[in-house]
Amino acid sequence: MPEVEQSTVNPEKLNAFVGRMLGDLGALSNAVLVHVGDQLGLYKALVASGVTTSTALAERTGTSERLVREWLSAQAAQGYVTYDSENGQFSLSAEQAMVFANEESPVSPVSSTSHAGCSTTLPGSSAHSRPTANSLGTSITAVSFAVHGVCFVQRIITI
Repeated sequence: MPEVEQSTVNPEKLNAFVGRMLGDLGALSNAVLVHVGDQLGLYKALVASGVTTSTALAERTGTSERLVREWLSAQAAQGYVTYDSENGQFSLSAEQAMVFANEESPVSPVSSTSHAGCSTTLPGSSAHSRPTANSLGTSITAVSFAVHGVCFVQRIITI
């Protein structure tokens, strides 16, 4: 591969490009987490619970506490879920709930179950039901979801 001379690289353009690329990678990661949260009913259960812990949310949804804790922490880091560090509890603001827990909302990115010919349901579920802990078994091998009309597959460890 030919080497690029340092003198030909514009540092401002390079920084702008790297920033965009890292932003795109972050968006991809978050798209997977939003999809998983929608399919497992985590957002809706969080709204129904009000302020809650990862343990209570996992019990309510029949999912793994450790993975729910990691999911909640990642969502909170992005501002998609509210975290109260004083009491270690999570919640959704009215705005977050409108986006993630209300399928009828005009701003909901999770309101449809398929896009661009890609199935967006997890194993053991259908377009009209969420998967159960039993139907998920011990591992989910792939989650299929659509981003800008392109299907991506993300391997995850399960519940």
